[in-house]
Amino acid sequence: FAGWRLDHMTPRTAVIVIFALVLLFSVLHECGHLTVLCALGLQPRQLRLSFYGMALRYDRVPDRRRETAVLFGGPAVNLILWVLLRDPANGALFLLNMLPIFPLDGGRLAALWLPRRLAAVLSALALAVLTGLGGYVLYRGGGVSLLGISLYLMLSNLRSV
Repeated sequence: FAGWRLDHMTPRTAVIVIFALVLLFSVLHECGHLTVLCALGLQPRQLRLSFYGMALRYDRVPDRRRETAVLFGGPAVNLILWVLLRDPANGALFLLNMLPIFPLDGGRLAALWLPRRLAAVLSALALAVLTGLGGYVLYRGGGVSLLGISLYLMLSNLRSV
């Protein structure tokens, strides 16, 4: 993937290729969660597809250390793929998922290990930074994806309150 040149494709083809790769890497990310979950002898409840990706639903894991392992399973896949393929999409998925914003893996980890109030403040600050960055990218003509993701995360947080 490191040798792929999107500038040699038509804009429509490049969008389709990027969308297909992000979808594939999102599926592999969820497979990472699923692999750890099953290795711990636990059962998944549901695999849910949304506009911004996929989410594996499962019953609460009995202890924090095993829950931590399940939460790291997905980002670990993206990190490994980023290192092996030198693919920026996996690097971006890893970094995004490790942000301490609920319902991302990093936000779930923060809620699991930090006091509730600190996790909420950290999530709000990270979401504000992500939203500002998304606005800056949009202002510079880089597209709406990051701003759209931050708005989706804001809505997810409002729903969980």
